[in-house]
Amino acid sequence: MKVPDIIKSCEKRIVFLKDPVKKQYTAFRLVHGASDKCPGLSIDYYAGYLVINQYQGTIRPLIPEIVQQLNSSGFKISGVYLKDRSLNQHGTYGEQSEASVYGLNATSPLLVQEARIQAEVYLGDGISTGIFMDQRNNRSALIDLAKSGNVKSLLNGFAYTSLFTVALGIAVPNLSSVSVDLSKRSIERSRSNFLLNQLNENQHSLVAGDFLDSVRLFQKRGRRFDMIILDPPTMARNKKGKLGFSVKSHAGEMAEQVMQLLNPQGILFFSVNTESLTQKQFENLVMTPLVRQNTACLLPMPGQAEDYPSSPQFPAHLKVIAIQKS
Repeated sequence: MKVPDIIKSCEKRIVFLKDPVKKQYTAFRLVHGASDKCPGLSIDYYAGYLVINQYQGTIRPLIPEIVQQLNSSGFKISGVYLKDRSLNQHGTYGEQSEASVYGLNATSPLLVQEARIQAEVYLGDGISTGIFMDQRNNRSALIDLAKSGNVKSLLNGFAYTSLFTVALGIAVPNLSSVSVDLSKRSIERSRSNFLLNQLNENQHSLVAGDFLDSVRLFQKRGRRFDMIILDPPTMARNKKGKLGFSVKSHAGEMAEQVMQLLNPQGILFFSVNTESLTQKQFENLVMTPLVRQNTACLLPMPGQAEDYPSSPQFPAHLKVIAIQKS
């Protein structure tokens, strides 16, 4: 792992500091593994702070030099958090710094911006910070689809901190939504993001619970939506701790179920973070049962953001499909 390769990758992202449009994004990826000639390493920028994810080797001794060179390039780094994602002999991750390992600690939460969205992030809180930056372009694309398709109701499953809901709620003022996540902490953070972005909870409901339970309830009540968003973990457990979802086993079945909740011409957005499937394999899993019923057509989507480049050595991890109901 060489500092010049790391700095060269980071300098490609200087556009986020200088371009008038890109300057609206204060959280982005600086280094994306082998695609940036830095295998086993990712570095994310959050409003002046770095979060380094290390999958192999050790980068800690290089951090002072990296920060010094980035500051000379105009990034102005205040602090650095280190997440060791390599598994030790016990099958657990290494160091997950709760405090900055170099420089200042960030406020918790720290506010970042994505166009009109404000989001709270927690840099010292485990592996996930509160925002999936690789979904940036998909949030923008769904806004365009919602506006052109006159979307007035949204169901956001596996909502995490509900930033898809926030993006659409800001762009479509008369939108009503339900956002569901099994994690109570994610729902509380969703509520904070709603308050931060002035979304009315009377218009935007939050549900802490199993998403499939909500699907069954909405089916029973005959409730329908104009747009449904699914962004589940590759494998998710239900409220009893049992495996409730895996992409390979359940993606097609879940798509079939939620399509029943869509209004005619409604839109289903389905994405997963997995390296075990190609984009085409994922599309086939989701579309095969729907094609049999002649109920849907594919819509183009941008996929993962440009600061997450793919390469033959490091294919795109984000698999995305958007479907319009006939």
